Amino acid sequence: MRSRILAAVVAVLFAVPGLAQTSSGTREVVWRAQLGGGSAVTIDTVTALPALISRLNNDWQFVETSKWYWIGYTDDMYSIAAHGETAIPLLLNFIQTTSSVKNKYGAVCCLHLIGIKSIVAGRTYEQFQSVAARQALRSLLTQDDLREWIIELLIRDPWQSDVPYLFAALEKGGADEWALVNSLVRYQVANLPIQQPIPFDIGTETIKVPALKRQLDDMQAINLQAQQIVGRIRALQPVYITIRDSVERGVLWGSMIRSFGKKLIIRNFLSQMTEVNYLQLGSRLHYFIDENGLTICATPTARKRLLAWWQAQQPAFRQQFQANAAKKRSL
Repeated sequence: MRSRILAAVVAVLFAVPGLAQTSSGTREVVWRAQLGGGSAVTIDTVTALPALISRLNNDWQFVETSKWYWIGYTDDMYSIAAHGETAIPLLLNFIQTTSSVKNKYGAVCCLHLIGIKSIVAGRTYEQFQSVAARQALRSLLTQDDLREWIIELLIRDPWQSDVPYLFAALEKGGADEWALVNSLVRYQVANLPIQQPIPFDIGTETIKVPALKRQLDDMQAINLQAQQIVGRIRALQPVYITIRDSVERGVLWGSMIRSFGKKLIIRNFLSQMTEVNYLQLGSRLHYFIDENGLTICATPTARKRLLAWWQAQQPAFRQQFQANAAKKRSL
């Protein structure tokens, strides 16, 4: 008895994804990453794919993983993804026909799972493998209610071939496309005209940071603190730093949620506010460096600079972004 139990446990542990042999026969099992070792998800191989997708219209909830870098895909999402690329047209049709943004996002998560072959690689890395799933996600960048989420999924494993799609969406979108603007920083495009490395002699001044207003909710308090910091930078008039667009009067937070201590070096503040990585898209504060020094600006100015720069690039430069293969990753 003990040996049979041990064999079953071992089979489940190594199914990422794979086949686990049980007393009732063979069934496909994938492994959901969670705090404490994860859990096995048994794929529903009985329900037809259209019926599985229709379950996204139910009041589904993400499964708690207790780690913000692991997405808690539902059992149905894993079962849909098990159908692979054959599920993509049905998922795209579902997104176009359902009225619920939440349910649309559920289908987007299925596309992402198909792309990563239902394999969660680690804390700060994953391997997106399906070109068809990638194309499906890119095709949805024009949808205002999904764009931010899709960008957050794409930048978990950025491909160089995403770049033309991001610029196309940036051109068609509105002035406040902060997520699109910041996403391009993640791709490490050569000579991108925003958020360049800050020269060592700029932004070295230290400012006092105003305390958080605890009577406000967290996001309001963090946004107000960032606005006040920018206001103090403007009042200090540091060498080689200019502030445009009345930045300190607008909303500054994006996916970046961070408060600051009592003292702060200006260059560190800018670096932290504009950081884009595997898990976050930064904030609505941007900067650029040119012959006049460093300029802090809002999203419309950053967007305008990016579009002018991209339109000025020669075909030979753009050609590097055409290879649509996983090996052409940016990072």
